[in-house]
Amino acid sequence: MSRTFDKQVVLDITVNLVPMAVLLGFVAMIALLDPWSDLGLVPGIQQYLLILIPLLALAWITKVAVEAIERSGGEVEPAGVGLDERDPPRRSPDETEK
Repeated sequence: MSRTFDKQVVLDITVNLVPMAVLLGFVAMIALLDPWSDLGLVPGIQQYLLILIPLLALAWITKVAVEAIERSGGEVEPAGVGLDERDPPRRSPDETEK
């Protein structure tokens, strides 16, 4: 395992851990403060689901991204790396018609 691979995985996980921490903070605040306790059980379940579903989705996306980096062997290049400077810039079909 090379240092580049480690840095990529750590960066990918860190980028997704920040929103996860924010969502977990909201779960903790709702659990501790219980601001809508007078509304009943269904709204309470809904408020947790509205936070936990994106949290679980983000965790799954992070897992998939880390697995993709592992499969590539850490050889993922940033966008634009490896392009020859002599190559003309690519243009979309709309730009070439003008």
